[in-house]
Amino acid sequence: MNEPMHMFKTLPYLYYVNNNGSCNLENASSDEQSLTKEEQHTFRDQTGSYTTARKSILNKWRSNPIKYLSLQDVLDGAASEDVTLLEETYNFLLGHGLINFGSVQ
Repeated sequence: MNEPMHMFKTLPYLYYVNNNGSCNLENASSDEQSLTKEEQHTFRDQTGSYTTARKSILNKWRSNPIKYLSLQDVLDGAASEDVTLLEETYNFLLGHGLINFGSVQ
């Protein structure tokens, strides 16, 4: 097993970026419990949908954390009714440094 190269403490998660560039998420609790107060406030009327969108975006980014994940990457193939929530979620995650840190644009 590769030893962690870097460790990042971000919101309720602990990310390990391994020597091969892969990113592992550890210590994540259930979706509702893993929301920060700011996420609960920002997405208060749609926490279930937000956690699904967040999980989807984080999984896309973690599949190749060195490559910059663009909004277009997130929206590709999304249903039209999901676009607004995906944009808001992407902007929240990007603005709080939860995605694209260490990525090459």
